[in-house]
Amino acid sequence: MKKKILIIGFGNIGFRHFQALHKKNNNFKFYIYDKVKKNIYNKINSNKNIIILNRLLEKQINNIFFDLIIISTPSTKRFEIFKKIVKRIKFRHMLIEKFLFNEKKNYDDCLKLIKNINSKIFVHCPRTEWKYFKDLKKFIKGKIKIEYTGSNWRIASNSIHFLDLFSFLINSEEIRLKKIKVDDKIQSKRNNYMEFYGKLNFVSSNNSSLTIDDNKKYKSSCMKIKFANFIDEIKINMGQMNLIRYKDKRKILEKNYKIPLTSKLTGKIIKNIFENRKVNLTELKKSVKLHMILFPILLKVFYKKKSRRKFLPVT
Repeated sequence: MKKKILIIGFGNIGFRHFQALHKKNNNFKFYIYDKVKKNIYNKINSNKNIIILNRLLEKQINNIFFDLIIISTPSTKRFEIFKKIVKRIKFRHMLIEKFLFNEKKNYDDCLKLIKNINSKIFVHCPRTEWKYFKDLKKFIKGKIKIEYTGSNWRIASNSIHFLDLFSFLINSEEIRLKKIKVDDKIQSKRNNYMEFYGKLNFVSSNNSSLTIDDNKKYKSSCMKIKFANFIDEIKINMGQMNLIRYKDKRKILEKNYKIPLTSKLTGKIIKNIFENRKVNLTELKKSVKLHMILFPILLKVFYKKKSRRKFLPVT
């Protein structure tokens, strides 16, 4: 029997998820919804295994048990979609894009919604599935220090990726903001969303630290990870991670890692989920805790403290 997959939101990311799952597997039946229908028709060919929905909650899907639901809409109104799905549609697994929601109350409400369901819900912060970081996690012990620098990498919307990765490597969500610097607030590439140049510094309960910096002065993206008497220096360029590892300041390893495309990595992740194998994606309950470390920080960046508006313009 074909596994049934519902994809909600068919922009760039939703389409990449579809590509990954559709390309190599004829055992999936897809149900796709996007409020802009041309986003769907322009990207897929006629196929009996693809059903395009005119409304999100059509009667024809009321009695379907979905093996996987992917929510890849922008963060605005995502909670309303999530709520409708959890209340009205049966499913085994769900994958949600970050930044999860842009109102604080949504996070408490979502935890109440999932309290009595057995479905597995993962948040799509996939760096924990990159080979380098999986290898690193097996190698490190004790506290670590991570520094990531780059230019125009959209720190507001993508900082959750690094916080999620940091949590994965140290096995803890006990993390707090130590310092913030905001250099410049700018309009995001998406309408009605905001970004900023600046730096965030986090510390954990075991004194590990994470510093992420988005600054126009950087010409390339780099990461430095210190642990015990080792230092990993990683240059990121053209889909590659070029690693040099030092021990006691002496180079002991040089290795290249290919950064996996979403359209390829999704397929591997979903295969493991369906086969009940271990995946390193963060489940929703834990991800909510990580998002709520960031939420008040970002809200203050974009709005004055006295503002009554609680909407976070981050996608």
